[in-house]
Amino acid sequence: MADKSLRRDLTCEDVYGGVVPVPVTVDLQKASDGDGASVWEPMPTFQTTKVLFVDMDDTVRKGYGTTGKWVNGPEDVEVFEQVPALLYLYKQRGYRILGISNQGGVALKYMSRAKMRASMAETIEQCKFNGEVTLERIFVCPHHPDAEDETLVECMCRKPAPGLVFAAEQHLRLLNYALVPSRSLFVGDRPEDARCAAAAGIPFIQAETWRNQPVSPTVLSRMRASGKLSVRDSHRGDDQC
Repeated sequence: MADKSLRRDLTCEDVYGGVVPVPVTVDLQKASDGDGASVWEPMPTFQTTKVLFVDMDDTVRKGYGTTGKWVNGPEDVEVFEQVPALLYLYKQRGYRILGISNQGGVALKYMSRAKMRASMAETIEQCKFNGEVTLERIFVCPHHPDAEDETLVECMCRKPAPGLVFAAEQHLRLLNYALVPSRSLFVGDRPEDARCAAAAGIPFIQAETWRNQPVSPTVLSRMRASGKLSVRDSHRGDDQC
């Protein structure tokens, strides 16, 4: 068997079909000096941003741990009832919201890549709040250590490795944003989610604790009008809001 530690083309995917190499660090860009010669110059100034990273199965949507059934296609997707409002609250607080998901069922041939992408697109659709998109993008690892296809066995993106976070960071850099890990938050239900967050330097919260945050209807109504209330404000009762 070939030594996969030498591979440099291990990749993860996002649900829009693009292939994102990880990890990526770019501090200089190539440009012309006006006379046709190539020069290196600093990248444009980035705007800092905080991100709410969310796991998918049994965090945002019901998975095997909740229903005893794997999500192998869009017909299996059922987002937890309170999740769209929570995502909306974090978005209004200034977080960008990105999904981080191991989908080893692709490598194990339980579902096709097309089915996986369709299930993620359905998840994004079900996460909308009053028609507004909350979940911006989902980054997926389709690999699994038990895959028959050797090219799908090892990677740098399967959690607990932080490769999917690095891919998300690259996505943000392409949009001229710089991730601030210490101001971000990672939500997940499994130990590998917590280990991935720790490896990326991002604070972690258990999915059930996160989902059980109370969401006041009055706060949601005011947020729709002003967009200025924070997630902390949603913890107060209606008589205080």
